[in-house]
Amino acid sequence: MRRIIPSRPLGIALPTLSGLCAFAFCHPAQAASHFDEIPAALGSAEAGQAIHAVALQLEIVINGVPSGVIIPVWANNGQFSIAAGDLRALALPVEGDPNALIALAQLPGVSVTYDAPNQRLNLQVPSAWLQNQTITIDRGRRRVTAQSSTGALFNYELYAADGPRSAPMVSLWNELRLFGPMGMVSSTGVLRHNGSDTHYMRYDTRWTYSDQDSMVTYEAGDIATRSLPWTSAIRLGGFQISRDFSVRPDVVTYPVPAFAGEAALPSAVELFIDNHQAFGGKVQPGPFTMTPLPQMNGAGQASVVVTDALGRQVTTTVPFYVSSTLLRAGLTDYAASVGIVRQSYGLRSFDYGQLAASGSFRHGLTDAITLEGHLEATKSLVVGGAGTVFRLGVLGIINAAFSYSRHGGRDDRGSGSQIVIGYQYQRRNFTFAANHTRQSAGFTDLAMIDRLDRNENFERRRSEMTSVSASLALGKFGSLGAGYIDARWRGEKRIRLVNASWSLPIGRSINLFASGTYEVGSDNWAGSLNLLIPLGGSRGTVSSNIVRDDDGQISSRIDYTRSVPTHGGLGWSASLARLGDGDIYADGDLTWRTADIELRGGAYGSGGDITRWLGASGSLVWMDGDMFTANRISDAFALVSTGGTKGVPVYYENQMVGRSNADGHVLVPWASAYYPAKYAVDPLALSDDMTADVVSRNIAIRRGSGYVVDFPIRRMVAARMIATAADGTPLPVGSAVRVNDSSSTYVGWDGVVFAEDLAASNEMAVTLRDGSVCRASFAIDINAGGIADLGTVPCR
Repeated sequence: MRRIIPSRPLGIALPTLSGLCAFAFCHPAQAASHFDEIPAALGSAEAGQAIHAVALQLEIVINGVPSGVIIPVWANNGQFSIAAGDLRALALPVEGDPNALIALAQLPGVSVTYDAPNQRLNLQVPSAWLQNQTITIDRGRRRVTAQSSTGALFNYELYAADGPRSAPMVSLWNELRLFGPMGMVSSTGVLRHNGSDTHYMRYDTRWTYSDQDSMVTYEAGDIATRSLPWTSAIRLGGFQISRDFSVRPDVVTYPVPAFAGEAALPSAVELFIDNHQAFGGKVQPGPFTMTPLPQMNGAGQASVVVTDALGRQVTTTVPFYVSSTLLRAGLTDYAASVGIVRQSYGLRSFDYGQLAASGSFRHGLTDAITLEGHLEATKSLVVGGAGTVFRLGVLGIINAAFSYSRHGGRDDRGSGSQIVIGYQYQRRNFTFAANHTRQSAGFTDLAMIDRLDRNENFERRRSEMTSVSASLALGKFGSLGAGYIDARWRGEKRIRLVNASWSLPIGRSINLFASGTYEVGSDNWAGSLNLLIPLGGSRGTVSSNIVRDDDGQISSRIDYTRSVPTHGGLGWSASLARLGDGDIYADGDLTWRTADIELRGGAYGSGGDITRWLGASGSLVWMDGDMFTANRISDAFALVSTGGTKGVPVYYENQMVGRSNADGHVLVPWASAYYPAKYAVDPLALSDDMTADVVSRNIAIRRGSGYVVDFPIRRMVAARMIATAADGTPLPVGSAVRVNDSSSTYVGWDGVVFAEDLAASNEMAVTLRDGSVCRASFAIDINAGGIADLGTVPCR
């Protein structure tokens, strides 16, 4: 569709262009003007000729792309001029009075062709003048607000064992969750019975709420503090507020490169990452920017190939380095915690110490520099530290941090420091990392303070650890890995270890893995040789290994494993091992999984020392006024409701998960939190008198919560009839039909009309082709079910 811009009053002005900069750099001299030579202003004679020029109404075509806009073009002796305002409306960078004419021939780099038969003016302009196009490759990342219904969940894992050398024992691990729009309250623990002793151990009890808009998570109760790579996490009974990027899968937190190019004509563009095509599409003339896939990591090489309509290709190759340890420029990550230090975790249910506070901070100063900071404090300890992560162009990542602590305890050496420095490099087939940590004798943090204050045997001596590792992919020859560790912890013996490994694929599915470790300065070494043989299909996997420990003893083992099928059934495993002392050790188990529960049982031991065990795990869910049983639910889940309709097939991510039960419910126990998954029902499985207004929905669910996904399926009161005129002939096909002044349809072939949403008594109006309207009345039994066949219905 062409848009016509009315003529402007004729004016005269000096043609200039607004400033443009190159994609990567802009030099001041270039920004001042787009012209090497500024066109001269129109003289009096030229102005007089312009006044007598002919005004044509032409569609403008820019670099081969029709604009769809018709504007006045002034033609005079083969020269063409257009008002500055009209050029700006075409997104061309022209300055000046909107009514002033710009002589196109005087614009540098612009060629003009008049297409008289098609009444078009073809302009070929520098591609840098055109608007920049942004091509987003990863279109799957979009924000969906996560939901949560109100409900409760109880996860359990029951284990019982009996052996000749120990009393029978039974344990019940459990997790209780209460969730709703205001967050989730959860509590975990284990009930144990061993002989005459029965006790309950509580692990964690806390309330959690996440705000997607601000990407902030609030926690109260038993919390684990957020730590940096060079700090330690501790457990507190208190409150924590932290930035939580996981609630927004659409947000890419680390810097990814944007590749740019230009197209003079409509062109095809391709992006290759390390010679693998990542994108292919079309671009219009002008500059463009491509944002690549955020899954990129490490060093690589990107090639942008632009092919125009004439087959000419321009290839631009750029090296890059991407690291997820960096934050995008301007992005901030933080966590602040305050509470009472949790002590004897896993041994006592309610053992808390002194009041403490902890805070961590990260900020993307630039795309190449991320700043870090950390602070801890109690009444007797203050720890502060700062660090940075820095990208060395395409050469890798350096991280460095320094911490200082001041402890006012009984030890007179109450201050100390920690230095951490590291380097990482990664590319598609090679990785390398080196790290060094040194703590002075007086350095203390919250992870150590509890033992110090309780006078436990804790040596306050200098600690050092250096580690170096590398891996190399060799294609069909497998992959190699090597590493070195030099560590001395709190005055203990210095340990220096060298390790190496080799993984080799044999054929299409068999894998051989060999590894070895040697302690420098001693005769101790250990090694292993492993062989993995998948048998294909559902027949399971056979594996075997030979191990030499650092005492020189050699053991061997062979295993067979058949996993439980994805949708439930029977799985089993069996192992036979010869230990280093010559004993024979055996292990075997069976697993039976249904949609409601997983049952396990087995035995293990050697000689007459055999331990037998049984296990069961699953979950109970209360939602939507009903209770459900399922396998253990570790994250979010969904309850699909079909409005009480039984037997409706339900799909999750295009995979059928079941049919609705008598109450119209299907539980989907394996949803991923905050991921916008597709839930759907199959309308083709419904009876003729049933309909679903919505058959698919994309839903994201909060972490640890459940959500009722509604698909209202209702019984449809419908009828089929043949509408006839007064003389008995069928009404013309295509005539508009309106029933009860609400639902509308059309007359089909041979006068057939299908009407929905009917009442016991109905009025029908049909608009014929000549505009006249005929009317009919009919009644049906709305409780009969199915689609009523009314036969012939006269319309008068």
